[in-house]
Amino acid sequence: MEHVPKGTTEEAAPYATLVVNREQMDALDAVSRQLDGLLTSAEGDMPVIRLVAPGGEVVQIAGRAVEAIRWMTSLLTRCESMVLVPVEAELTTQKAADILNVSRQYLIRLLRDGRIPFRMTGRHRRLRLDDVLAYKAIRDKDRRAGMEGLVRMTEAFGGYDHEFEDS
Repeated sequence: MEHVPKGTTEEAAPYATLVVNREQMDALDAVSRQLDGLLTSAEGDMPVIRLVAPGGEVVQIAGRAVEAIRWMTSLLTRCESMVLVPVEAELTTQKAADILNVSRQYLIRLLRDGRIPFRMTGRHRRLRLDDVLAYKAIRDKDRRAGMEGLVRMTEAFGGYDHEFEDS
């Protein structure tokens, strides 16, 4: 695996790209499956993983770190992207709007309405990542419930019973 530095942004720490070949991808997949098995069979107790370096040094990994490694290896083997960011990280309004997939102006309205907490640094608003993600989870849950309600209404009125013909 090769770490390729990519640069920095004003409000984010440096980030890098992890380049993985097919053989390494297969090894990550095996690790992911083994960790799945460990976490499934642990029955509430978190397993402790011991990494032994070629020189014999031992590093123990336990608790949420084991779950995080399983999650990361699983994402990597599915060629999905990931970003690791401390939940205490603060975001600009533009970054928060990007995460929520809304315009910056709409996000400002949400902030003014008290829907998401923020703090001012001079003239700039800063939002905690965990607050943005909490709002997103609630919003997404509400959206799913609304869509399920629309489906039930459509089914009740026979909306799915009619076959449309192409003209």
